[in-house]
Amino acid sequence: MALIDCPQCGHKVLSVASTCPECGFSLSEQRKRDSLASRAAICRHCHREITATSKLCPHCGETKPVSKPPKWLVPAILVVGLLIAVFFIPWGGSEDPIPQPAEPVAAAESVATTRDTTPTPPPTAAAVSTTTPQVPTPAAPQTLTKWTADWANMREDRGVDSDVVRVLLPGEQIEVADLESRWWAVYVDGRRVGYVSASLVVNEIPAAEPDTTGPVTR
Repeated sequence: MALIDCPQCGHKVLSVASTCPECGFSLSEQRKRDSLASRAAICRHCHREITATSKLCPHCGETKPVSKPPKWLVPAILVVGLLIAVFFIPWGGSEDPIPQPAEPVAAAESVATTRDTTPTPPPTAAAVSTTTPQVPTPAAPQTLTKWTADWANMREDRGVDSDVVRVLLPGEQIEVADLESRWWAVYVDGRRVGYVSASLVVNEIPAAEPDTTGPVTR
């Protein structure tokens, strides 16, 4: 796994570490700030891609190239929508409803009587054989909220020989169910996404600072 320099003290740490073990600097917050600073935007003059924090377009030299909507635009849109609702949406009138023609009650009762007295034929063998049974949809399992005690490999199946689909961070909250052979099934939004070893899962948020030297192999 790659090593990086801590921006505060210069100590070598893992690229996936959340804090620097030497000075306690929050590397996760630094990654969030770097991600926000590197988001792309479009220059309002030359319409070419630039970073969202650019003060000067490197392509055309436009100052303040990231265009933002003026502050009065949203209130103006709300006022226009209100005027349209007041003047163009019709309100309840006093017109009488259009009378509906009377239905032939006697004829309807006669037809209903005829249908009720007609015997229903038994279903044929072909109709019975073509009936498709309804298969009930399995309900999502009842999951439990757990936390990882250390770095944990989430795998495609139970066992250390299965492929790793994701590395879980120390103290990460997960939803699990179906404990079998010391392996929990991990669920996200009711869908199973992998398995994690029960030895790396705890019932409460770890109180001690987790080891950030690197992920485990389980």
